Amino acid sequence: MFFVILLVGEIIHGRILLDGDPYRYNRLPIDSILTVQLQDGSLADAPTTVLRVAEFSHLVAFPIFYEIEIPADISPALSYSLLARITKDEKLLYTNEEYISVQIQADSSTKIDIPVIDVNLSLNIFI
Repeated sequence: MFFVILLVGEIIHGRILLDGDPYRYNRLPIDSILTVQLQDGSLADAPTTVLRVAEFSHLVAFPIFYEIEIPADISPALSYSLLARITKDEKLLYTNEEYISVQIQADSSTKIDIPVIDVNLSLNIFI
Protein backbone atom coordinates (compact mmCIF):
# COMPACT_ATOMS: atom_id res chain seq x y z
CA MET A 1 0.00 0.00 0.00
CA PHE A 2 1.29 3.46 -0.92
CA PHE A 3 0.41 6.74 0.85
CA VAL A 4 1.04 10.12 -0.76
CA ILE A 5 0.07 13.61 0.44
CA LEU A 6 -0.81 16.21 -2.23
CA LEU A 7 -1.91 19.80 -2.66
CA VAL A 8 -5.49 20.58 -3.76
CA GLY A 9 -5.59 21.97 -7.32
CA GLU A 10 -2.17 20.55 -8.20
CA ILE A 11 -1.07 17.95 -10.72
CA ILE A 12 -0.25 14.36 -9.81
CA HIS A 13 2.49 13.05 -12.06
CA GLY A 14 4.75 10.04 -12.15
CA ARG A 15 5.53 6.85 -13.98
CA ILE A 16 3.65 3.65 -14.65
CA LEU A 17 6.15 0.89 -13.84
CA LEU A 18 5.89 -2.74 -14.88
CA ASP A 19 6.14 -4.80 -11.68
CA GLY A 20 7.24 -1.61 -9.90
CA ASP A 21 10.68 -1.72 -11.56
CA PRO A 22 11.81 1.67 -12.91
CA TYR A 23 14.52 0.00 -15.03
CA ARG A 24 12.30 -2.59 -16.68
CA TYR A 25 11.72 -1.76 -20.35
CA ASN A 26 8.92 -3.64 -22.10
CA ARG A 27 7.29 -2.70 -25.37
CA LEU A 28 3.54 -2.26 -25.44
CA PRO A 29 1.18 -3.38 -28.21
CA ILE A 30 0.38 -0.77 -30.85
CA ASP A 31 -2.81 1.19 -30.06
CA SER A 32 -2.64 0.49 -26.31
CA ILE A 33 -4.32 3.09 -24.10
CA LEU A 34 -3.34 4.09 -20.55
CA THR A 35 -6.18 5.28 -18.32
CA VAL A 36 -5.38 6.82 -14.92
CA GLN A 37 -8.25 7.57 -12.55
CA LEU A 38 -8.36 9.64 -9.36
CA GLN A 39 -11.07 8.01 -7.24
CA ASP A 40 -12.98 8.90 -4.08
CA GLY A 41 -13.38 5.80 -1.91
CA SER A 42 -14.66 7.52 1.21
CA LEU A 43 -17.98 5.69 1.48
CA ALA A 44 -17.71 2.25 3.06
CA ASP A 45 -19.54 -0.55 1.26
CA ALA A 46 -20.04 1.61 -1.83
CA PRO A 47 -18.26 1.72 -5.18
CA THR A 48 -15.60 4.37 -5.67
CA THR A 49 -16.51 7.61 -7.44
CA VAL A 50 -14.24 8.63 -10.31
CA LEU A 51 -13.22 12.28 -9.89
CA ARG A 52 -10.76 12.67 -12.77
CA VAL A 53 -9.72 10.54 -15.73
CA ALA A 54 -6.62 11.01 -17.87
CA GLU A 55 -6.11 8.92 -21.02
CA PHE A 56 -2.87 8.50 -22.93
CA SER A 57 -2.37 6.89 -26.33
CA HIS A 58 0.64 6.36 -28.61
CA LEU A 59 2.29 4.31 -25.88
CA VAL A 60 5.62 2.72 -26.77
CA ALA A 61 7.09 1.01 -23.72
CA PHE A 62 7.43 1.00 -19.94
CA PRO A 63 8.02 3.17 -18.03
CA ILE A 64 5.14 5.45 -19.07
CA PHE A 65 4.91 9.02 -17.82
CA TYR A 66 1.50 10.40 -16.82
CA GLU A 67 -0.15 13.36 -15.12
CA ILE A 68 -3.64 13.99 -13.77
CA GLU A 69 -5.15 17.13 -12.23
CA ILE A 70 -6.45 17.17 -8.66
CA PRO A 71 -9.86 18.90 -8.59
CA ALA A 72 -9.86 22.13 -6.57
CA ASP A 73 -13.14 21.28 -4.83
CA ILE A 74 -12.20 18.00 -3.09
CA SER A 75 -12.04 17.65 0.68
CA PRO A 76 -8.74 16.77 2.40
CA ALA A 77 -10.76 14.80 4.98
CA LEU A 78 -11.87 12.12 2.49
CA SER A 79 -10.10 9.03 1.13
CA TYR A 80 -8.69 9.08 -2.43
CA SER A 81 -6.79 6.62 -4.59
CA LEU A 82 -5.29 6.14 -8.05
CA LEU A 83 -6.07 3.39 -10.54
CA ALA A 84 -4.02 2.71 -13.67
CA ARG A 85 -5.14 0.44 -16.50
CA ILE A 86 -3.62 -0.30 -19.90
CA THR A 87 -5.99 -1.72 -22.50
CA LYS A 88 -5.97 -2.61 -26.18
CA ASP A 89 -9.27 -2.91 -28.02
CA GLU A 90 -11.02 -2.77 -24.62
CA LYS A 91 -9.09 -5.84 -23.37
CA LEU A 92 -7.29 -5.29 -20.06
CA LEU A 93 -3.53 -5.89 -20.36
CA TYR A 94 -2.04 -4.25 -17.24
CA THR A 95 -3.42 -2.82 -14.00
CA ASN A 96 -2.23 -1.91 -10.52
CA GLU A 97 -3.03 -4.59 -7.96
CA GLU A 98 -1.93 -2.47 -4.99
CA TYR A 99 -4.06 0.27 -3.47
CA ILE A 100 -2.46 3.66 -4.20
CA SER A 101 -3.70 6.04 -1.49
CA VAL A 102 -3.65 9.80 -2.10
CA GLN A 103 -3.97 12.08 0.94
CA ILE A 104 -4.76 15.74 0.28
CA GLN A 105 -2.75 18.24 2.41
CA ALA A 106 -0.42 21.20 2.02
CA ASP A 107 3.36 21.13 1.50
CA SER A 108 3.70 17.82 -0.28
CA SER A 109 5.24 16.01 -3.20
CA THR A 110 3.12 15.39 -6.27
CA LYS A 111 5.10 12.53 -7.81
CA ILE A 112 3.53 9.07 -7.59
CA ASP A 113 4.88 6.05 -9.42
CA ILE A 114 2.23 3.38 -9.98
CA PRO A 115 3.33 -0.27 -10.23
CA VAL A 116 1.28 -2.41 -12.62
CA ILE A 117 1.20 -6.12 -13.39
CA ASP A 118 0.57 -8.04 -16.61
CA VAL A 119 -2.90 -9.51 -15.99
CA ASN A 120 -2.34 -12.25 -18.57
CA LEU A 121 0.71 -13.56 -16.69
CA SER A 122 -1.20 -13.40 -13.42
CA LEU A 123 -4.08 -15.44 -14.84
CA ASN A 124 -1.75 -18.17 -16.09
CA ILE A 125 -0.57 -18.89 -12.54
CA PHE A 126 -4.00 -20.21 -11.62
CA ILE A 127 -4.62 -22.35 -14.71
